[in-house]
Amino acid sequence: MKNLLLKLLERKIAINIEDGNLKLDVPKGIDIKDILEEVKENKQQLITYIDKVNIKNRQIDFDKEQMLISVTSLKDQETYDVSHQQEKEYLRYLINGKHAFNIVFQVKLPIIQDEIMDKVINTLFERHEILRTTFLVVKGQVQQKIHTHIPIDFNLEYVNLLDVSNKEERFQNEFKESENRLFDFEKGPLISIKVIRYDDNVQGLLISMHHAISDQETTKKIEEEIQLLYDIFEKGSKQSLSLTEIQSKEHTFWVNSYLKSDIGLKRIKSYIEKIKKSLSLDKRGINLQENSYKKKLNKELEIALKGKDLKEFPYFFGYVYNLFPIQGASYQTFINENQITKLNHMLKLYNCSFFSLLMTLFAIVFYKKDKNENLRMFIPYSGRVFEEFNDVLGWLSSEMIICITIDDKLTIKDLINNVSNTILETKNYSLYPHEKIMNDLDIDLDVLSPIFLNLSRINESFIEIMEPKHMNWGSGHFTFAGTIFQYDNCLKLNVDYNPNYFTELEIESLTKDYIHLIDLLSNNSALSLSELIS
Repeated sequence: MKNLLLKLLERKIAINIEDGNLKLDVPKGIDIKDILEEVKENKQQLITYIDKVNIKNRQIDFDKEQMLISVTSLKDQETYDVSHQQEKEYLRYLINGKHAFNIVFQVKLPIIQDEIMDKVINTLFERHEILRTTFLVVKGQVQQKIHTHIPIDFNLEYVNLLDVSNKEERFQNEFKESENRLFDFEKGPLISIKVIRYDDNVQGLLISMHHAISDQETTKKIEEEIQLLYDIFEKGSKQSLSLTEIQSKEHTFWVNSYLKSDIGLKRIKSYIEKIKKSLSLDKRGINLQENSYKKKLNKELEIALKGKDLKEFPYFFGYVYNLFPIQGASYQTFINENQITKLNHMLKLYNCSFFSLLMTLFAIVFYKKDKNENLRMFIPYSGRVFEEFNDVLGWLSSEMIICITIDDKLTIKDLINNVSNTILETKNYSLYPHEKIMNDLDIDLDVLSPIFLNLSRINESFIEIMEPKHMNWGSGHFTFAGTIFQYDNCLKLNVDYNPNYFTELEIESLTKDYIHLIDLLSNNSALSLSELIS
């Protein structure tokens, strides 16, 4: 049952028991046809399992009633507290003002009329406070200020490529410019919008938002609202958008209140203890003096602030890391349709979620590499833990550090089950940022969680040429950062890595071992871990 619940969790599908009946809250646009039958077949078992969990520990999940009480108690103020994500991005801005950490995306429309588009964008700004938010320091504390109107000098930018011969090159230049745009946190807004006229059939918007006010769910919501609003204003459609009763500041208020609450503090303590235990059992011989987060950040701050007194600034520790991003490298390879078929077979064989399976395969590969029985993996997690947060724009996504203990006597199925259970348990700690943990334990990210994993879906896209290749650019923020992109005809495995820890040959060998595992396990389901790696 835990694996089925994890499948639902990964798709942000909430499952509840109401009057003895099973109820699924499915976000818009999420297709559940592939698991709906499984839910129906296991309906009674799910109800029994959830009831037992609720009776055993009623504080495992976040309290919705307390959340609603919390957000409705927020009063109108001149300024408001900020989220951890907002604070760390503003602190980077304070240091040098040259921190482009933007999310860029496109919104395609069949045709664009300027007057209608102006109305659409004005309505979007009116609906969402985060688009009118700036940041400042008040008595040593980072705060956010919500403005009544769009800045008077904010304008849509129009790019006409209708009669341009090198359309694709020009468009890519516009895209790169949007990626590298430097936003002013104190003046705002932290969003730019370009109206691109590509040809008679392809027109749309190129939108750049600083990550401090956006995440991937935000981009999906904005695209959906723009298309709906345009249709409403152009055709007089009777459709309407729901009221946005909870905004980014309410979400932030709830998160900050939760982390200071008794249950929040208790969970933080439990989370830290689990990580400390994993670190203590780590066989890599960790030297905490050499891997001090605070010493490294102090050195970076001395360079970045150029002799200025740290007391002039808000508190940086526990918020920022890698002020001077480490130059990394990257490698990409592909998992073909035949191997995807094998993965799907394994999903049924092991009764697990797709992400749990992919994550377990990585755990096996790294265990095989250095025989370290205690792995820590960093994975993203949606901060939209209640349906009321689904329409909130902002950087709500958080992260979890998954502590995996590997016993080579386990069967592969048992190991996958352990990983699934650990993910489910750790989601209750997901609101506590990893920078805070680094500060709490005074430990560098390379030791705390050297491995980052993510899964991203690229809808209606095909890869025609699947050629593995190395690139001498990439992010070195994590020792090893693996992102699996789901295309319609393959999976692309993209690895950013720190060259101080891995060579090109080592990365290539790791990914080959990973893909080989897919072939091996699909035909040998009874293997134990010790047999697999012998």
